[in-house]
Amino acid sequence: MAKLALVATMSRRKHVEAWKEWAGQLGAKGEGVFWLNLEVPERWREEVQKLAQQGEAEFWLKHGRKIVVKADLLDVRWATSKEGISLPEEWKNLWTPDPEKSAPTWLLLRNLHIVDEPYQPPYEAQKPTQGGFGLVLLEKIWRVAPGKGGKWWDECMKNGCIVIGWSKVAREAPNYDFREWRSREGLREEFQKRGVGGWSQVWDFVHEIQPGDIIVAKKEKEKMGQMKFLGLAS
Repeated sequence: MAKLALVATMSRRKHVEAWKEWAGQLGAKGEGVFWLNLEVPERWREEVQKLAQQGEAEFWLKHGRKIVVKADLLDVRWATSKEGISLPEEWKNLWTPDPEKSAPTWLLLRNLHIVDEPYQPPYEAQKPTQGGFGLVLLEKIWRVAPGKGGKWWDECMKNGCIVIGWSKVAREAPNYDFREWRSREGLREEFQKRGVGGWSQVWDFVHEIQPGDIIVAKKEKEKMGQMKFLGLAS
C-alpha cells in the first residue's frame, strides 16, 4: 500500500496525450524513466525519495479534476542547479522518451497505466497548482524532532519509538502526563502560563498521531529554516 503520491498537473491536452502514448509504449517493458519540471521544495525531497525507494510511493498525472495516468514511483532525482540533471547513469538501460535531455526532475516509474479517476485525495500535504506539483498523503505523515537537536534519536532507533521534548512542562502536568490536559484550549493555556511555545506540536503528538501513521524524524540545523532528515518509520 502506497503511503504518498507525487502529483504532476498537466494543463495542456497535448502533454496529457504524450504521457498516454508513453504509457502505451512502455507496456510490458516494466520500468521506465521520465522527466518533468517539478519544483518540489527541498524540505519534501528526502521524504519523497525515501518512500519511493521503499516501494511506498505513487506518481499521479492530473488533468482538470481527474487523474489520467498512474504509476508506481520507484525513485526520483532532482537537479541541484538551473542547468538541470542528465539521465542518471544507472538508469540509461531503461526505457525513456528522451534520454539525451537534461531535466529538472527525473522519475523512475513502473506500471505506468492510463486511468480515468476523480481527483479525491485523502490528505493534501501540498495542493497541486496549475502546471506544478502536489503531494498527496495516502496515510498521514508527521514530522517530529526527537528532542532538541535530535538528541534522543539513537535511543529512539534502539527502542523502536519516537519521543518529543518539553520535559519541564510535562513534570508539572497531572500525573506527569500531557494526556491529562484533554482540550486544545486547556493545553494552550497551560503552556502560555509558563511562557513556553510548541503546545500545538505536543497536542498533535499526544492526541492526533495514530498507529500506522508515518513519522519523519528531523533535526533542526543551526541555520534557521533548515533541517536534517534523520529517519522515517511507521
